[in-house]
Amino acid sequence: MTWFPKNVRKCLALCLLCAGFVGCKSSPGAGTSYPGYFSGNDAVMFFTDGTWIGRFGPDWKLNRLVVDVSTDPPMLAYLEGGQYGLRGDVVVRDLRSGELSRQMLYEVKAIKLSPDRTRIAARYDQGIAYWNVNKPARQLLKIETEQSSQFRAVLNWLDDSTLLIGTADGRILAVNVDTGEERSLMRGRWPTLSPNCEWLTYVRGGMVHLVRLDGTGGEIPLYPVSAYWNCLAWNPESDGIFYVRTDPEDVDKIWYCLRKIPHGEEQIIHRESFSGFRGGRESFVFFTKEWVELWRQE
Repeated sequence: MTWFPKNVRKCLALCLLCAGFVGCKSSPGAGTSYPGYFSGNDAVMFFTDGTWIGRFGPDWKLNRLVVDVSTDPPMLAYLEGGQYGLRGDVVVRDLRSGELSRQMLYEVKAIKLSPDRTRIAARYDQGIAYWNVNKPARQLLKIETEQSSQFRAVLNWLDDSTLLIGTADGRILAVNVDTGEERSLMRGRWPTLSPNCEWLTYVRGGMVHLVRLDGTGGEIPLYPVSAYWNCLAWNPESDGIFYVRTDPEDVDKIWYCLRKIPHGEEQIIHRESFSGFRGGRESFVFFTKEWVELWRQE
């Protein structure tokens, strides 16, 4: 069964083109990338054979839910301090040159760097905000939309001026932050966009699905969704994902998995008991060795 009827797919592609919502830049990593995750004040990087270099990182007060990583250039955006009603600072750091900006917000649930790394968006208690990473706090702008209170804690940049956002009522929106224009693109929850903006994963009907953003090629079911829908990351090359899911034969165990996109087989790189996992509170990312070494020097 196809994702959209043929005429709807054509209409969607035309709407994206006419609105200027296609044309996301490629975001390659600087060298080979490896899957990993942040958890608390440190991070873990896996090699693809299931081994890892251990936990690493300075003793910062990182919020494990709210982290974004760029490998090219090597950058880190993170929430320092509070969440869920507490005040915290959204900090952007260039790991070569140091801190770029710091912005105080309340109840931050998601942050995301733009493809060109000049902007950052944040989902917080007042909706969604964005600002230039090298500008002072007074440059903060809010995106005012009627649905802002319904946005879930997932953010994606479709291009350097357009956010792709999932809403609580099951829609996926494209919102131009410069004009305020928004378009409803499709139905689905918790979308995660590939860095080159060609592919989209989202949850529908108890499954994580994969589709091309232009609607061609149909919907590809990937794996049954568990409580860990937010534990999914695209590699910088946009040809593979890293995620966690429950062992289908033992709910007390979880699998850390890699999969090549679109039709690669699931590769289990690490198994762990449920007690060793933080219940989806990790922030999944891809690292490079250069990124890790720079961060260790912080």
